[in-house]
Amino acid sequence: TPNQPECSSPRDGLRNVSLTPTLKSGPFSEPDSGNIHVASQWQIREATGDYFSPIFDSGIDTSHLTQIGIPPGTLNYFTTYFWRVRYQDSRGVWSDYSSETMFTTAGGAIPEAGGG
Repeated sequence: TPNQPECSSPRDGLRNVSLTPTLKSGPFSEPDSGNIHVASQWQIREATGDYFSPIFDSGIDTSHLTQIGIPPGTLNYFTTYFWRVRYQDSRGVWSDYSSETMFTTAGGAIPEAGGG
C-alpha cells in the first residue's frame, strides 16, 4: 500500500490564495519496492461541505500525479476550502487520503501586491 501523501502547497491555513491555485503534494513512497505511482485523486470541499459532494474531484487522474491546476470557475472569492489527495500504485492499490489542508481564497476587490 502506498504511504499516505502529504499536502505541500498551498500550505495549511494560507490566505489570499488565487482562484486557480496549483495543488502540490509530496513525493510518492511505498514500502513495497518495484511499485510506481500511476494515478492520484484530488478533492476540494468547501468549509461547510463534505467529500461526498466535493466542489472539485479529479477522479482517477493519471496525468497529475503530484500537482494539479484548479480550473477557473471552480473556486469563489473569500471562501475557505479544504483539500486532500491520495495515490494509486501500479498494482491498483490506493493510499489513505492525505490529512486535509485548509486555504482561503483572495477577494476580487483587493489588488495583488506589486500591481498585478
